[in-house]
Amino acid sequence: MFKIKKREKIIFFVVLGIIVIFILEKVVFSNFRKKARDLNKKIKLQETAIRKGLSIKKSKDKIIQEYKDYAKFLITDAQDRDIIARFLKEMEKITQDSGLSVVNLAPEDKVAETPEYKEYKANLRLEGNMEQLLQFLNKVQTSNLLIKMVKLNLASKDEQASALRIDVTVSLLVPISAAKAEAAE
Repeated sequence: MFKIKKREKIIFFVVLGIIVIFILEKVVFSNFRKKARDLNKKIKLQETAIRKGLSIKKSKDKIIQEYKDYAKFLITDAQDRDIIARFLKEMEKITQDSGLSVVNLAPEDKVAETPEYKEYKANLRLEGNMEQLLQFLNKVQTSNLLIKMVKLNLASKDEQASALRIDVTVSLLVPISAAKAEAAE
């Protein structure tokens, strides 16, 4: 029938090969490329999710550690009178440890309450010398309770000013736990 020359045969097979390669690329290899792109997107999404999870885990561990550090300040299930009794007992212990004499120790009747904490106050009248007062102030500051000095009034007890009469108002801050705060709302 047709007599094809050698050169034409070569061109025919080259063109046929190009067409086959083109069809294979469009049908087979493009699917592989698309799947590879999709997998890369999924991998990047998973990496992002893992990074976010790790940062949350680090934050969680930090929050738990901070909670443990401050948990000693939380008085969760105690009644007001129990807290006041503990507060007064702590103040009496601090004054005795510092060597001051307690003339009067009385809690204030009203309790200031905010959504974050309750504040209990007590008035103290003490007698002692300057060294004992400094020990008292240090012990108040290093107490395991959140005690702060609201008012400090110094007067000499005698003319030599070796003995001091000290009027102090201190307050105890008691953080309200998250569970109690949610229950109150």
